[in-house]
Amino acid sequence: MTEPEARTRIADHITEHPGVYFSELVRGLDLAPGQVQYHLRQLGDRVVAAEFHGRTHCYPPDCEPTSTSSGSDATSVGA
Repeated sequence: MTEPEARTRIADHITEHPGVYFSELVRGLDLAPGQVQYHLRQLGDRVVAAEFHGRTHCYPPDCEPTSTSSGSDATSVGA
């Protein structure tokens, strides 16, 4: 799989499953954690990450991160 294919798969999965957390992303795509982490950074502002309950959840940029917790820290992954 080429790098652009991996990034497309990751971005598509996040778009189809907004709020997916990192380990679900790794399992769902059958990729190594380091691969997913690298490509998430390369995707930059095409993916937003937010911490909820000790997990990093990934969202497309047009989706508002939500949680039942009172506080969250949402940032672009590449930031």
